Amino acid sequence: MPTEFTDEADLELGELDQDGAIAEAVGNVWGDSRADFLRKAALGSGVLLGGLSAAASPAHAKVGKTDRSILNYALVLEYL
Repeated sequence: MPTEFTDEADLELGELDQDGAIAEAVGNVWGDSRADFLRKAALGSGVLLGGLSAAASPAHAKVGKTDRSILNYALVLEYL
């Protein structure tokens, strides 16, 4: 009597992939998990906020004062 094949299998991934090679290959194909994505998003946000806070540092405020001095000098020259 021939063996009948069905679509349903009683084999689970853990039984088939005992050394973890299939799970590793699937991880390489699909890439990062949600946790990795959120971790990278949080890191990127921190870098962005750090860059923005560095841009608003007092060193840039001095540039505004210098610009004001130049404009005042030009105004004095205009009055002459």
